[in-house]
Amino acid sequence: MKNMYLMASLALFILAGCSNDRYEGPDVPGTKATIWANINCTQTRANNTEWTIHDQIGVTVGSGDPRSTNIPYEYSGTDGQPFNRISEKELYIKSQIDIPVTAYYPYSGAEGLDPEEIEINTQDQTAANQSKIDYMFAQTTASRTNPNISLLFFHKMSNLIFNFESEDPDANIGNLTYTLSGITIKGTFNTSTGEIFPEEATGEVSTQPTLNTTSSLFLIPQTKENIELEIAVGSVYYITTIENLNLKSGFAHTYKITLKNLNEAPYITISKGTISPWEPGEGGEIEAPEYKPGNDPIIEVPEWSGSENTNIETSPTE
Repeated sequence: MKNMYLMASLALFILAGCSNDRYEGPDVPGTKATIWANINCTQTRANNTEWTIHDQIGVTVGSGDPRSTNIPYEYSGTDGQPFNRISEKELYIKSQIDIPVTAYYPYSGAEGLDPEEIEINTQDQTAANQSKIDYMFAQTTASRTNPNISLLFFHKMSNLIFNFESEDPDANIGNLTYTLSGITIKGTFNTSTGEIFPEEATGEVSTQPTLNTTSSLFLIPQTKENIELEIAVGSVYYITTIENLNLKSGFAHTYKITLKNLNEAPYITISKGTISPWEPGEGGEIEAPEYKPGNDPIIEVPEWSGSENTNIETSPTE
């Protein structure tokens, strides 16, 4: 009988030891993560609007764990506040050492599955669609002792800005439209690395008439030659060829386009200009005469060089 009591006591002791091992150490849930997101040191979007209440980002902590893969978070609606977790499940950081964190905008795919590449099409440049093609990426690290994840997003597309003016102050150019032909309009956005891959095929981007004389396009980063720019003001058309166009990821390329009287040659110049939070782009100087069928103009366009060699005076946004 004593042996039976001894064996029972020993069994209880072993079970108690197993129970303690089961709930100690790395098996604890970890520390709840908090997500903060800024865009290139600001809280403004590329199209000069703030984060909106429905803006969603995808966050991945580490790799291989579906509970921390492509987790959607949404802008809380208040600047200076963390983003809200969309689903009921919380994101926990289990590692005691720093592990990589990546995030992208706009959110795509499904929670728990590796984010897939996003197909890009830049033909639709309406204001409603531009925020959807303003692809951004951020990366940092986090640990159990550092669960406040601060994400700094960088624009991965290129921003092309045209500022239209008329030499005649009484002229109305509010109904102006234009078309860019021969540029890359499709590609893919790798949401795991932030890389953008352009397709080889080219096409055109056209704008609708607007009263705004400033136009901003979000385009795939690319280097192209002989890009045709056609401008229409009412029934008057202007056309020119941009011999070299070098659009860099995360850079803004600003053109000031001045239209002269119809009987004279309009000219296109690149002037100083920055759009927060984009960095300044590079450029040159272009002249474009009025287009008349059967009268092909002779155009001299200086070749574009790197930002450090250009005559543009721009500075990145602080």
